[in-house]
Amino acid sequence: MIFLDLIATVFLFSLFAVSHTILASNKIKRRFSERLGPGIAFYRLFYNFTSLITLALFIFIAPKPDIVVYDLHYPFDIVTFVLQVLSLIGLIWTVGRLDLKEFLGIAQVERYLNGTYKIDDLD
Repeated sequence: MIFLDLIATVFLFSLFAVSHTILASNKIKRRFSERLGPGIAFYRLFYNFTSLITLALFIFIAPKPDIVVYDLHYPFDIVTFVLQVLSLIGLIWTVGRLDLKEFLGIAQVERYLNGTYKIDDLD
């Protein structure tokens, strides 16, 4: 039963990863741009919303077996914790350098509503 839970979890998150990657590809964005014209300004907002909903759905329906996957012993638990803290610091540093409105797709929608959006703003 644990093996089936593992397979189901890997399948769900692989499905999320593949769909996330496909929707982020320039080829797909160009196709949407050809069909939507300037309305492509809403694509990143749609992409982020879809990603959050899909990930939340997969987390909700993924099996959650009541087992310990791994238990690190000293000093490996400390090393892992330090690496996690460094990763969190790197994430915060990276996000601090981004324009959050641009990343979320809000800036593109604002430019569209103001009439200043160019289709070249696709990436």
